Amino acid sequence: MTFSLGAHTEYKIDLLDVFTFNHSAITIRYKHYAKGIYSKNNQLNECTQTMMDVL
Repeated sequence: MTFSLGAHTEYKIDLLDVFTFNHSAITIRYKHYAKGIYSKNNQLNECTQTMMDVL
């Protein structure tokens, strides 16, 4: 895991929405972007995802 984490050169998170449901739950929606160079073959990797977490 440390091998892949060390390859990241850029990481960004944008908070999109926060919803509250009475006193029972909170939903957080965010978009994250990661960029890095894979050291075995020097290939550039980029990833963008929109996520939703319910707490």
